[in-house]
Amino acid sequence: MFCCCGYFDTPRAGELDTPRAGELDTLLFSSLDAGATTFLTAGAKIGLPTLKGDGAVALMSLGLGRQRERGPDGRHERYTALGAITVGYQ
Repeated sequence: MFCCCGYFDTPRAGELDTPRAGELDTLLFSSLDAGATTFLTAGAKIGLPTLKGDGAVALMSLGLGRQRERGPDGRHERYTALGAITVGYQ
């Protein structure tokens, strides 16, 4: 299984601890499960207004998968799609 995660918050000089109006903190993530079946998921977690402290957050993800099967009537491929949005407070 492969997992990738990144946090994007690039403050300018002099703004290290100062919140900026209209900007959102975002955490991007993805995973890949490869084997007999393959499934790829990617998403983002957005802090409203920030991920660094208490507040509202939104988590969105989208996934796609494929599974190959053999049966008495030949080979088949089964596809799967997943989408999710969660809103909460942390």
